[in-house]
Amino acid sequence: MYRQMLIQPDERKFQLIIWRKDSSLPLKHHQLNTITYGTRSAPYLATKWLQKIAKENALQYPLGAQFLQDNFYVDDGIGGSDSLTTTMEIQHQLIHISKQRGPNLIKWCANHSQLLQNVGMEEQEVDIDFDNDINQTIITLGLTWMPKMDRFCVKVCLGSCSLATKRSVSADLARLFDPLGVLAPIVVMEKMFIQDLWQLKLTWDEALPADLNERWTTFRNDLQKLDNMKVSRHVFEGYIPAKIQIHVFSDASEKAYGAAIYIRSELDEGRVQVRLLCAKSRVASLKRQTIPRLELCASVLGAQLTARVKPDLKLDDVATYFWTDSQIVLAWINSCSASCQTLVANRIAVIHEHTTTEQWRHISSKDNPADILSRGLPPGRLETCNMWFYGPTILFGKEDT
Repeated sequence: MYRQMLIQPDERKFQLIIWRKDSSLPLKHHQLNTITYGTRSAPYLATKWLQKIAKENALQYPLGAQFLQDNFYVDDGIGGSDSLTTTMEIQHQLIHISKQRGPNLIKWCANHSQLLQNVGMEEQEVDIDFDNDINQTIITLGLTWMPKMDRFCVKVCLGSCSLATKRSVSADLARLFDPLGVLAPIVVMEKMFIQDLWQLKLTWDEALPADLNERWTTFRNDLQKLDNMKVSRHVFEGYIPAKIQIHVFSDASEKAYGAAIYIRSELDEGRVQVRLLCAKSRVASLKRQTIPRLELCASVLGAQLTARVKPDLKLDDVATYFWTDSQIVLAWINSCSASCQTLVANRIAVIHEHTTTEQWRHISSKDNPADILSRGLPPGRLETCNMWFYGPTILFGKEDT
């Protein structure tokens, strides 16, 4: 990507390479004409270049320009629409923009065969057999995607480990790439385990004590049960909802806290569908805090996560509700932050910045799907945990909650 972006001629003097083939030859000074990988400004210039192209083509190719503006992460573009016709028009406009001003777009992949009819085989990511091979996968931004089924697939690749150490445990955690938080109840258990290792003050390559080694071995072997677990990419399962609500649940324990966002949609004939959108968890500080304060931290996390998600999905005007099982947190939120202690007041101020007091509700602990975020869940039980993926039953009523 960088090598296809020319630098202004009068600024190329700042990208010099001094070179000679051997010490007997005089030094030569070469100017680099394109964006150079490794320089601090390179990622910014590459992203700004795409934004500039989008702005210049906004009138002639509005759909393609908007896609460039909103759906590219460095050199990867991922997006779509609710209509095949619209998606094909976006693709058509993107190809025209790239031929005029940008690099040729390659590695095309789609969940519908018509989107690949006008793309040469050499420009496709893989040769997708839409008629037969439904389990074919590709890797996109670190996620394993099954185009034919239009599902994300969990891949657990831990490799062999002869000795469990703090280094190997941390490496295994890094291999569980989960940007959406679908595996958050599993990841938080591993985070809590690593925190326990830090409290023991073990060195990076010191073998774990026998009890912790057995605990980790059991957990690590259990992770293999997550392999090939499938999650729908489209939260509405391909339907166009008549009405959408966002419900955010938060919870905390002494060890961790977290928040989960669910999309509640009303489809045809009043049918209600609820799906997990994303989640985030954090381990509690080693400095002991009261449960109400940790519950407040979880509520802050839910408010901030929602404030990030809604603009990205263009759901700013969607009715949003926040749920907590802590009556104390609700009392804090409904009070004036100036009357509270500094720690509480600062977090209430953040909540008031992103939400209103009318949006907050109370829910019992047994109905709170974020409960497993704060306590963790063994890997073997995640796939069958319906409340985690589909939310509590109270969201399935036909009337507004």
